Amino acid sequence: MTRQEFAGAVRRLCVYFNHPEPPPGQLEAWFAVLEAHPGGAYLDMAVRGLEVEEREFPRNLPRALLQHLPPLRLQERTPLPCEHCRGTGVLHAKKLDAKGRPLPLADYSFGCGHCGQSPSPALRLARREELPDLGFAPCD
Repeated sequence: MTRQEFAGAVRRLCVYFNHPEPPPGQLEAWFAVLEAHPGGAYLDMAVRGLEVEEREFPRNLPRALLQHLPPLRLQERTPLPCEHCRGTGVLHAKKLDAKGRPLPLADYSFGCGHCGQSPSPALRLARREELPDLGFAPCD
C-alpha cells in the first residue's frame, strides 16, 4: 500500500468515528507496520469492516486493520546457489540438550546467514558454523 492510500484510509476512519487525526509521527509508525500489505480494494474492504464491526476508533489501528487484510504472501524469488542451504535460504537444525545431544522432535529453521536469501523475514539469520554456539546442531 502507499502512504497516500493509508493516510486517506485513516482520514476516512477519523471522520467516521469523529476522532481527531493522529500526528504525523503516529501515522508514519502505523504505516511502517502495514506498508507491505496490499492497498487498493483490500484496504477499502478492511476500512469498511472496521466501520461495521467497531463502535469507536480502534485503540490499536494497525492490529485492527491486520485482522481485515489478507495475509502476506512470500515473494517468489529465483534461488541463488548456496552450498550451505542448497539455495533454499533456510538452514534446518535440532535443539541440543545440556549434554550436547539433539532433542527428539525439536526441529528449528533459521534463515541462511551465508547467502541471506531467507524466504521469510521472521526467520532469524544464522550461519551454519554459528549453530552449535546457539545451542543447535545443523541437520543435513
